Amino acid sequence: MNPPSGGVRLGGGDVIPGAVWRLDRYSRGGRFTNEISSVRESPRWEHGIVGVPPGMYLPFSLGLPLLAASGNHVCVAEGAEASIQRWESDGELSHVFRLAIQERSVSNSDRRRWREANSTVPQGNEAAAWTRYVREIPFPERMPVYRRLLVDTQGSVWAERFSPSWEEGSSWYVFDEQGVWLGEVSTPPALHILEIGADYVLGLRRDELGVPFVVMVTLDRRGSGLAEVAMRTE
Repeated sequence: MNPPSGGVRLGGGDVIPGAVWRLDRYSRGGRFTNEISSVRESPRWEHGIVGVPPGMYLPFSLGLPLLAASGNHVCVAEGAEASIQRWESDGELSHVFRLAIQERSVSNSDRRRWREANSTVPQGNEAAAWTRYVREIPFPERMPVYRRLLVDTQGSVWAERFSPSWEEGSSWYVFDEQGVWLGEVSTPPALHILEIGADYVLGLRRDELGVPFVVMVTLDRRGSGLAEVAMRTE
């Protein structure tokens, strides 16, 4: 992706739309070929608080849009939108995957939990300024629909359902190459998925000391789709 020009300035407390990034295609030699699409990042808060970085994303934001490339196409999902766009490498929009998903509103409990989870002052920020930032930042009305996008070796698109950092477990919505809904898959807790094959899921876990190790999980695709999926750790 090519970033937008300009920067983020200190402001008077307004929430501003996210900047538009350009998704471009390049040759193996690094030469520009064509523009594929334009995508928009998450909204930012022009807080005007000296002592913390300007133009911070709102809580629960994705930041940059979700992307997953495979072969001659790339899938894109933005923020709170439930649709997933599939673009061909020549810039043609070939499919839009849509799923009727119940939106999750940001509750008072979610706001409280977010403030608790972000109460520790990050390195490089002033303590008083950070405390004010956490106290005053506005929240979006709803959470994003997805957190990650992956394309498996069979060409199916996997979209991980968004959940706050304090909630355990992970669930993925699965579509075939044409955008047909195949099912919902629950994956083992604390497993960061790296690759999905025909009958396996490869990912990382961490032990009690935080050391990462590779895990191979068996993926059982029953019948012609994924209406029912079983996973077990090898």
